[in-house]
Amino acid sequence: RASAAEGPVRKTLPIFPLSVVVHPHAIIPLMIFEARYRVLFNTLLAGTEGIEDGLVQTESPFAGAKRFGMCFVDDRKRLCAIGTTLEVQDFDMQPDGRMYVTNKGIERFRVVDVISEKPVLICEVEVLEEDEDNSEKVWSSASMFCTMAYPCARLPHKWPFGCC
Repeated sequence: RASAAEGPVRKTLPIFPLSVVVHPHAIIPLMIFEARYRVLFNTLLAGTEGIEDGLVQTESPFAGAKRFGMCFVDDRKRLCAIGTTLEVQDFDMQPDGRMYVTNKGIERFRVVDVISEKPVLICEVEVLEEDEDNSEKVWSSASMFCTMAYPCARLPHKWPFGCC
């Protein structure tokens, strides 16, 4: 990571757009079934036993990297400019080619530039510094929020003010 004097860290990541917000340290399971994302995830896992080697793009700069970005996308296909770098922790290849992939949030980023959109979205991103406040008050507030928000996330209807 660069110091403040050197400026923010920039990197290029494949982006997996999904209508989910993932935070650093969170674990998120994904089911990968669309052809272009099967290619991406097999490429990210290049060199790992049990992948579909025929789908690996060996010339890709992401081959074997295990890291990708995820950004929230709304129902009108608008991509949020803030996302999270995820790292593949584990996967389970299904006989029909689908993959169940377990991922862990690593760090937040801001999308700086879209490099390409097809076959998958590739962006230049800028890593965001995290607040280092690990006080009991912060953890207590976070826990209380999660306890209160969880039942709301399970409601079967849309909120009238458009946040969900």
